[in-house]
Amino acid sequence: MIFTTSNTLNKYGTFIIGGVGVTNRRIKNRRASLSNLAPISKTFNINNSDTWYVSYPENLSLNFTLTLSNGGFNVGGDHTLQNDEGIAGDASNVYFIWSSPNAEIKQSIVSINDTTNTITWKLSGEMNDRNIIKWTRR
Repeated sequence: MIFTTSNTLNKYGTFIIGGVGVTNRRIKNRRASLSNLAPISKTFNINNSDTWYVSYPENLSLNFTLTLSNGGFNVGGDHTLQNDEGIAGDASNVYFIWSSPNAEIKQSIVSINDTTNTITWKLSGEMNDRNIIKWTRR
């Protein structure tokens, strides 16, 4: 015996087969929570919580993995991603200031490559073996 409700039968007594549609709308102030399949240029912002492989092409011994938590991380001091335009700002305008004793150094984005999931950063000051930094999303 099959139990059913009247909603699943049409007026002839046969089953109604239907589907449910789902939309995926981008909410601008929640971009960081989107899937890792989304382009970095669209999802990276000051609230990012992705895991990144940080590499220094000039000195590979400095490479490490970094996990952001709502735009913050603690590697050699506390850091928080910033954007002068706030959450609505473009991904290429994200930066952060290094902590003491290098608090005068600003790390800012040079380029974003959506194909390789890579962000290339530059430093505002000179640091041996650290002038170019690449973050690759994991």
